[in-house]
Amino acid sequence: MSVFDAFYKALKGKQVLVYSGLFKDARKKLKNGELDYLKEVDPTEYIYQIFYTWNKKEYLASEIFDLTESEEQEINHQMIDEIEEEK
Repeated sequence: MSVFDAFYKALKGKQVLVYSGLFKDARKKLKNGELDYLKEVDPTEYIYQIFYTWNKKEYLASEIFDLTESEEQEINHQMIDEIEEEK
């Protein structure tokens, strides 16, 4: 039996990380949005929508559009999202 096979069989189906105690409470609060006040707000003012295409060795801006008022309100000053948690 190779080392990889033994390692794979030993870890197959095992839970890697368990939230308990204070971490369990903090995770629930994070999922419920109770900790959103701790997230950073993106200070960037987005005013253009730019589409890029790949041209052999570099990207070229193929289309540039002004954002509408509603798009600007939707996009600007949002909280910086975190990496989605695997379920």
